[in-house]
Amino acid sequence: MMKKLITYLILLLIVSFKSFSQSELKVLAFNTPKGVFVQVGSLRDSKAEYLIERKEISFERVGILKRPNSKAELLENINKSKEIFGDDAPTAENIDQVWTKFQSNDSKTISMIEIMPQLSYVFGYSFLDKNATENKKYQYRITHGSLSKTIDFTYKKAWNYGDLNLYKTETNDKKILLWLNANTPYHYLFKFELSRKSISSNQFNKVDAVVAWNGPEKSFVLLDTTLKYNGIYNYSLKVKDVFGNIYPQQLFTKADNIPANVSFNVTKFETQSQPNVREVILNWAFANPEFIQSITLFKSREIDGKYTRLASFSPKENSWKDHIEIANELNFYRFEVIDIFNRKHQSISFKYVYDLDIPATPVSTFAIESLNQYPHLKFSSGDVHTRGFYVYRKTRENDKYLQVSDFILAKDGQGSFIDSSAAFESETLYYTVKAENDTYQKSESSEALSFKEHLSLAKLSDLEPPYDIDLKYENNHSLIYWENMNAKNPRIIAYNIYRKAANEKEPTLINKEPVVFSINSYQDTLKPTHSIYYYYLQSLDSKGNKSLLSQQQILDLNYVGNILPREVGYETMNNGIKIVWTEISSPIAKQIKIYRSENGGKPSLIGNSEPSNQQFTDTKVFKSRNYQYQISVMDVDGKERIINEILSINY
Repeated sequence: MMKKLITYLILLLIVSFKSFSQSELKVLAFNTPKGVFVQVGSLRDSKAEYLIERKEISFERVGILKRPNSKAELLENINKSKEIFGDDAPTAENIDQVWTKFQSNDSKTISMIEIMPQLSYVFGYSFLDKNATENKKYQYRITHGSLSKTIDFTYKKAWNYGDLNLYKTETNDKKILLWLNANTPYHYLFKFELSRKSISSNQFNKVDAVVAWNGPEKSFVLLDTTLKYNGIYNYSLKVKDVFGNIYPQQLFTKADNIPANVSFNVTKFETQSQPNVREVILNWAFANPEFIQSITLFKSREIDGKYTRLASFSPKENSWKDHIEIANELNFYRFEVIDIFNRKHQSISFKYVYDLDIPATPVSTFAIESLNQYPHLKFSSGDVHTRGFYVYRKTRENDKYLQVSDFILAKDGQGSFIDSSAAFESETLYYTVKAENDTYQKSESSEALSFKEHLSLAKLSDLEPPYDIDLKYENNHSLIYWENMNAKNPRIIAYNIYRKAANEKEPTLINKEPVVFSINSYQDTLKPTHSIYYYYLQSLDSKGNKSLLSQQQILDLNYVGNILPREVGYETMNNGIKIVWTEISSPIAKQIKIYRSENGGKPSLIGNSEPSNQQFTDTKVFKSRNYQYQISVMDVDGKERIINEILSINY
């Protein structure tokens, strides 16, 4: 006990008040469960005596303070101190060393004794007035020669150092710091009993915490260094002082030592289709599953569309069987993680196409009747998986069939279509119908039926190409939109799309089948090999007549996305230096080049990387050397673009 007190008091001498001044009397009084404890400083004179008087009506002598004259007297005082301080009383351990320094008036030892009540008492600096009555007001007068000090004091057995509260927690590696607010000048009197349990346990266990006083913040810092694992914990704190006063409330707080930057990234996402069954099995894995409380899977048909919840899982679950309503369409999956702090983390979106190739059932019944001299077609497939139909027409037996209807949604496997554009065609028309199932497969054509009752009401006129055209580049595809020319000229039932690169002389037709008039948009899935492309549109009628090409639409990919990363950084590792950079989103980025120089020398190419990558590790480096790194991006036209930022790294 003596050794611990000495160590603790050396710290207090640095952060607390200095030793009592000898030019005046310094007197402190404390409430204890057994009476008023009066502490006096400056017994530097080995033969000095202090008279202690107490006044209720008049001053009466209650005690005399003087230093012990022998080690035997000191040991007797140590034995008496147990009545006041209990387990916090000093012991005789190392007493010879302290007694020797005390007799020689060693300034550090005297200052230490004057501060700590336990030592102050056994060395004759303090007095316990056992005859004080609770809630009574007293005056105490301490006299030494010509010096005298009077203090007013009301005796209370209850705690009287103000409110305490655990007001914040911090994490340092696996250690947890608990901050206890204690706005009092008597912080050196406090004793703590800290207990801890994990949130899944019901029992608190005592923790041998390191305690330090932070003077500027007027706070105690209780440091739990005994943790071996990351997790969330509940703490219980009991506070008392060296006299045995107990703080009336037990303090509780929750704390954790989980790193703030812990990752919850999806480390694996795999899909497995079930043959001929409209289901897909999803499998996944997460980083740091021990810190995860729950996982929720969401799904959407669009990457930026509304995601709907599919199911929630525990961290140990890693599989889900998803029913696919419509095959051959994009499905996007996203995870939401709730960690053991109840914080939310959202993953990136994972794209998946359920590729199910089941042939569509052809039209089984097909009939044509006249409705106001227009052909009225009725058809059905008899298959519950039929989602709709398409109608095709030609004017001569040797002509090619062209689509004349938009997609016709099936109702109970049946559909119908009135061909109002037939009035502009020749007398005899030929029709066929194709069905489409829920996997977006088109059936074979139905039997061909002819129709002869319509009228030829309109005069043919020259076809015009679309004029109102919009060209965009989104989601790694060229998207072209145009006006519905059929609304201006019912003869126009389809369109052709042409494209050419900047170095090509003539445009090339890029759609295998004419685009039906009702769609008025086209997505070009070309992977760019040049930075600039030109697009043209052409209108078609049912007889195969074509308009002139529209005005060219220019797609300049130099302005799409960023071809250079916005930030470049590095990370030193035991086996080398990792160069990292932010995403390159330009569709014309072809290759990343990494250059390195040493000590400001000439840079040389040390590696290449795909544009989709975001890191490169240089393992051919040596300790205690300085390296400079610079990266560039080569585009599809062969132009190299160098990042101005140079990374200088001492390895």
